[in-house]
Amino acid sequence: MTTSTKKTISISLKAAVLAMAAWYIYHQFHKKNNDLKQFQALTAHINSTHVIIAMGIVVLLMVVNWVLEAFKWRFLTKRLVNISLWESIEAVFCGLTWAISTPNRVGEYGGRVMFLPNRKRIHGVFAMAVGAFGQIIMTNVLGLIAIIWLFYNYIPINNLLFYGVILVSAVTLAVLLIFFSTLNG
Repeated sequence: MTTSTKKTISISLKAAVLAMAAWYIYHQFHKKNNDLKQFQALTAHINSTHVIIAMGIVVLLMVVNWVLEAFKWRFLTKRLVNISLWESIEAVFCGLTWAISTPNRVGEYGGRVMFLPNRKRIHGVFAMAVGAFGQIIMTNVLGLIAIIWLFYNYIPINNLLFYGVILVSAVTLAVLLIFFSTLNG
């Protein structure tokens, strides 16, 4: 297969993914028009300046999240292949595009590894799984810390029960972190 043929196939696949994403988004808005009307009714009672500020913050945080995901993907794949930040952003967007149209977001794995060389794609799936597990670990760590903080500040309980919550949280954190460090190391 010549280089120009490969490039044509690659561009065609990217265009097909873009078209599929556009169709899916249009279909979701068209099908859920009632939800959109309810949202418009809800926002009609709110000051338009507040709506614009809130939506601006949401869009800004989405961009920040995507860029952080791109940095994470670049970090996860650096042992496999050296990719640029732009390639990492493309991989994240491709993964997001496939994720919205597949059950349990499994398409995100396929979308991201499409940007890796053929011989590194299986390793990329494992790298993404390690990254997802690490993210779950961090969510649990911060959640357990928040539970302790919540009980300490807002929910009056017996001291013995409070220390029990701390002990269970500490043991859970230790098990999760030890498991992750052995998996990653």
